[in-house]
Order: sequence, then C-alpha cells, then structure tokens
Amino acid sequence: QQVIGNLVANSVAYGDLKQPIIITSSCEEHQTIVSVRNQGAIIPESLMATLFEPMIRGTNDRNARSVGLGLFIVREIARSHGGNVTVCSNTEEGTTFEVFFPQIQS
Repeated sequence: QQVIGNLVANSVAYGDLKQPIIITSSCEEHQTIVSVRNQGAIIPESLMATLFEPMIRGTNDRNARSVGLGLFIVREIARSHGGNVTVCSNTEEGTTFEVFFPQIQS
C-alpha cells in the first residue's frame, strides 16, 4: 500500500494531471511486478542516478512541495522484501516506475 501510495503521489505531483495515471500488476515466473506510469515532463537524466536516494526530488524546481523521501521509501520497502525498483522516463512513453518482488516458493 505504501509503495503504490508513494508512486501515485509522485505521479500527481510531477505528472500531467490531464493524462491518466496507469497502475498495473503482473505475476511472472518468479516475481510480481507493480508499475505506475504517468505522462508529463520527463525526469532529467542528471537526476536518474540519485533519484532513489533520500532528500532527492524528481525536479530541480525549488518550489516543489516534497522533501524527497517518497522514492527512497519505495526502494527500501522493495529491498526489505528482496526486490528492487526501476524507473524509465522518456517523452514517448512517459515515466514508469516498476517495483519487483520475488515470489515466495513453497
């Protein structure tokens, strides 16, 4: 719930609110993937390497109302469950965050 909430909040804060926010999930052979995609301004390449670090925001706008912990929390939740998070941001497809969780094998 926290992962999806943080990713959707980022989509609202940084995406184009006239475009839909698309949330999907899928199960593959050994993992579950949750993704959140939005349209709008892309994440600058200069921020990509540090985007999941604490106190980093997805914009250089000093007026943004964020302290920069949302994506850090998403990454730490994913890691605590043995998973990871990735981001892809381009003008053609928008910005997509994918969170990967390994499936527990019984």
